[in-house]
Amino acid sequence: MSDLIVDAIDDYVGVTMHVHIFRAFAACKYLEASPAALNDVRMLLGHKTFETTLQYYAYVRPKIVAIRQHAVLRELRRTHPPTRRGR
Repeated sequence: MSDLIVDAIDDYVGVTMHVHIFRAFAACKYLEASPAALNDVRMLLGHKTFETTLQYYAYVRPKIVAIRQHAVLRELRRTHPPTRRGR
């Protein structure tokens, strides 16, 4: 199965990616979409403890916070455009 995944990634993306790296990439993308899903990631990756998942994926949290902050600011700019004051 892992050879099929490696071959598919190489065929579609043009990158040779080991299956373990693919798992980490998929976990990061899942956490970006669902920031509170660390326990889901733990179960999907088969980690016995939450601490293991947190150890390897805690670095994603600042990125998630930045993405969420950017979305909030973008929405505020959309709903409250700046007013221009004439001189």
